Amino acid sequence: MRFMGYRIDPAESLSDAVTRIAREQLAKAVADLTLATRDRRACVHDARQRFKNLRGLFLLVRPADRAFCDRERRRYRDLGRSLAGFREAGALVETLERTARGRAGAPARAALAGVRNRLVRRERRLERNAADPDAAMAEAAAACRDGLSALDEFPSVSKPSRAARIIERGLSRAYGRGVEALARARLGGRLEDFHQLRKQVKFHWMQVKLLQLAWPGPMKARRRAARALAGDLGDLNDIAVMLERLLECPRSFGSRDEVETLAALLHRRRRSLERKCLDGAARLMAEDPESLGRRMSDYYRQGVAEAARQSRHKPARYSQSRKVQVAP
Repeated sequence: MRFMGYRIDPAESLSDAVTRIAREQLAKAVADLTLATRDRRACVHDARQRFKNLRGLFLLVRPADRAFCDRERRRYRDLGRSLAGFREAGALVETLERTARGRAGAPARAALAGVRNRLVRRERRLERNAADPDAAMAEAAAACRDGLSALDEFPSVSKPSRAARIIERGLSRAYGRGVEALARARLGGRLEDFHQLRKQVKFHWMQVKLLQLAWPGPMKARRRAARALAGDLGDLNDIAVMLERLLECPRSFGSRDEVETLAALLHRRRRSLERKCLDGAARLMAEDPESLGRRMSDYYRQGVAEAARQSRHKPARYSQSRKVQVAP
């Protein structure tokens, strides 16, 4: 049996695939939130990524049941937001470290060392003064269990032709939002425009990963391109957030010289990343949404046909209701 994870196998019915993937993601999120043996921030980061994966999944299959998928997407959006407080302070430190590792010379890196120390102290202070993080994690884990129970309401989708139509419509709609976000980023170049582009690129990356088994080689290449672009857009977003904080309260970052050094490096890196992200997004989103949706659904149909031919010669690999254990 091959490992599938966050992938729709053409040998499964679409409903079996959706519930299997969602159960796996929820089981991992609960483990991150309740059985954490690593750094708390890393565990929360991983749990929030599971929630994003679930949002990408339900966005893809939304045409199967719009009310159900919209409700579940809101559930995991709100869960991610409830844990977002763990993120920003640490993100500022990480952004500074990436900036210092870039084109900054030795004098600039020395000037930024003091800024980093202040940010680390700020991060620790925020963690001490934050509301009980264990309680927030426990509440999120309980909400995951509610989400697990809700999966029984997902409709049955057993016909490959219907599954292909769902995938075509869901993917083209989500990808179309990315095309629109790219157009706005080109025209306006505002932080919110690039933030929206990042969100849609991440969803596209997730959905291509979900469909990768339909044609592994080409889909893997597209997934890697989308992932790299999402990473660059994430770096760009972190830089923009740091610049905002720098303008709001420059004294909290350090001396005038330290702040000017940091601001110059951030502005230079921001301009470079904006050009790189716009070029990368233009390549990734060169195809119109309807054409891409049809092409991806054709890959899925072909994958289903190949799986059906193979199943005539092999025993069934998956049961109709694969259960995933979730920590109580």
